[in-house]
Amino acid sequence: MGSLDSDTKKPWIQTPCIASAPLSRIAGCNIFLKLENHQPSGSFKSRGVGNLMFRAAAAAPSTAPPAATQASPARPPPSP
Repeated sequence: MGSLDSDTKKPWIQTPCIASAPLSRIAGCNIFLKLENHQPSGSFKSRGVGNLMFRAAAAAPSTAPPAATQASPARPPPSP
């Protein structure tokens, strides 16, 4: 599998991982929370989708990934 340039911008950011004292006490072991809600989208999903796209780009670098677009209608919408 190929690799992407080191200057390629990733679609996610590094998020903090913090210890949770209340959960650690309840569980009897150290519990850490990965705060993916700090992602620009507010969701962990951008990391998963971004990773999928990076892997696809590395596997087939000459293939452009699909992009969501708003297509122009072939005819005007019906009148109300």
